Amino acid sequence: MQILNGTQCAFEIKETLKNDIEKNFFEKNRPAPKLVVIMVGNNPASQVYVAGKAKACAQVGIASQIYHLEEKTTEYELEELIKNLNQDNSVDGILLQLPVPDHINGQKMIELISPEKDVDGLTKTNLGKLVSNDNSGLFGCTPSGVIELLKHNKIELKSKEPKHPECCGIWGVAVLLHL
Repeated sequence: MQILNGTQCAFEIKETLKNDIEKNFFEKNRPAPKLVVIMVGNNPASQVYVAGKAKACAQVGIASQIYHLEEKTTEYELEELIKNLNQDNSVDGILLQLPVPDHINGQKMIELISPEKDVDGLTKTNLGKLVSNDNSGLFGCTPSGVIELLKHNKIELKSKEPKHPECCGIWGVAVLLHL
């Protein structure tokens, strides 16, 4: 069994992104791409993940904004925020941090995100594109990161037989569909 270290791979991807953003945005006096993360409640794991996203954005020159909503936020309030962000031309990507509190239908909220701004690739539109091998959609960072890590380590997947992708939920299936 080989243990993969993603640190070097992540560094190289971040450097490439940083250079691309510098060249395609800052040198052309265009505003930086902007990611908005919505987090409802105080899930400690979500707080760490969201802080990591903000840090990664800053490292490569992507603007980020975090909406940290109270646990008691209503589904209607979240729906209105998502609709407004969809209409905001300064926002390039929207990420709804899961899980959301039980009184909010997470999948319903995901479906409200414009597929063009769905950076997690979880809308039915983007999942459908993934399933149909249409590369015009947005695909989640977790399965994309796994594929990049495997490529970086020159691990050939064509001859491999997947074992128990169902244990990893949608991300395991998404990785398989990337192959």
